[in-house]
Amino acid sequence: MRLDRLDLTRYGHFTDRRLAFPAPTPGEADLHVVYGPNEAGKSTLFSAWLDLLFGIPLRTRYDFRHPGPTMRVGARLSHAGGALDLARVKRNTGSLLDAHDQPVPEALLQSALGGLTREGYSAMFSLDDDTLEKGGDSILASRGDLGEMLFSASAGLAQLSPRLEAIRANLDGFHRSGKRSGWLWDTKKRLAELDAERRRLDVSAGTIQKLAREAEAAEAAWRAARGAEDAAQADLRRLQDLAATLPIRARLEGLRARLAPLAHLPEAGVAERDRLDRLDRETEALRARRADRARRLADLAEEADALPLDPAVLAAAGDIEAAEALRPEHETAQKDLPRREAEAFEARAEVTALLAELGHPSAKPEGLVLPATTLARLRALAAERSGLEATAAASEAERRAAAE
Repeated sequence: MRLDRLDLTRYGHFTDRRLAFPAPTPGEADLHVVYGPNEAGKSTLFSAWLDLLFGIPLRTRYDFRHPGPTMRVGARLSHAGGALDLARVKRNTGSLLDAHDQPVPEALLQSALGGLTREGYSAMFSLDDDTLEKGGDSILASRGDLGEMLFSASAGLAQLSPRLEAIRANLDGFHRSGKRSGWLWDTKKRLAELDAERRRLDVSAGTIQKLAREAEAAEAAWRAARGAEDAAQADLRRLQDLAATLPIRARLEGLRARLAPLAHLPEAGVAERDRLDRLDRETEALRARRADRARRLADLAEEADALPLDPAVLAAAGDIEAAEALRPEHETAQKDLPRREAEAFEARAEVTALLAELGHPSAKPEGLVLPATTLARLRALAAERSGLEATAAASEAERRAAAE
């Protein structure tokens, strides 16, 4: 199993930090060294890795900044079965999550770890001073999984005699029967001296009670100090939260300063807000249309630049511009043509009706048109008759007046 990425989302003093361990190029060693000064977070980094693999303990010392329920650490792992994106939160059950924050069984990691426990993994891969010393004692005593494996691997018959001699030499140095020398004899002698010193320094029951009371008072003072520390830590977190709001507050003050000259204006009502929303929507629509038109113009310009030049068309540019100038009248005439055709149809119908009234339904209208001289004579006679009728009417009126 290989660690490709470690996400310190909320762990210890880390927040939203990510460490990537990219795969090496072919031919290079797959080794990454993490270094830094004291208190930089190297131990925190390794503890986060162990907590991801085996779960965050109920009591952890890395929840001083992020409370327990909010702690989170994630990683991307590669193994023979593929890649895994996992995250671990502090929870009694279902603390291992997938990329969609859905709980996954612990067996998914245990299968990749080959059944190693947290203690076994720490003993094999967490090589600090304490684990080296404990591992050495375990190897010498052939205890523990690692000690048993190393002892079994080292039990070669070809090297058995020299090793037995070395063990006997070490045993003689530890204790030799009948001899007043060796580590055990010296230790027993030192134990006797310490026992005598203990008897000399032994105190009375009253002193013990006094010391017990002092210890209780010291413990009470320590508990009070711990409570004060917790309260100070809570105040510190509160102050950190307040400090995080300072940029927002500065921005708010800036907005208030910008709005101060407009304080005399009335508040916008529902109609104004609706109109503003409508204007915003129309503005967005116009922006989109303008962007679309700009794209279309760019496409047309690109197409125009790509078109080959035609000398014949360029020679007829003047005629084309003149025809283009007549385009509005042509389009107007095309639009007016249906109305003109309707008027012509009505006129033909009226002419047909007039021919029927004249008793010449099948005659051509052009053949019935009178010559201009005849029309002039008819108009003159009509005018003359109109004058005669007017004179007759006047004479009739005079006759009636004379008779009266």
